[in-house]
Amino acid sequence: MAERLSTAPAGILGLAKKGSLEVGMDADLTVIDPDCRWVVDKDKFQSLSCNTPFDGWRVQGRAVLTIVGGNVVHAADERLASSLGIAAQ
Repeated sequence: MAERLSTAPAGILGLAKKGSLEVGMDADLTVIDPDCRWVVDKDKFQSLSCNTPFDGWRVQGRAVLTIVGGNVVHAADERLASSLGIAAQ
């Protein structure tokens, strides 16, 4: 899965410091909970655009933690977010 979703796209796009967790790389990572069930709510989007055809849909699978450049920038769980000093999303 990592090869298809990270390593291969980074190679295709020529992103030399992306697509791997090796020493010296950018340390960007998204942790996904494939079993998490939730309802899409456009009012909770962090994006400037709230347009979506999926508002109100019940879905499965969710990004629960995002790390960019070694820094946590998103945590879906309030307890984890609080312990990291960021707002839960």
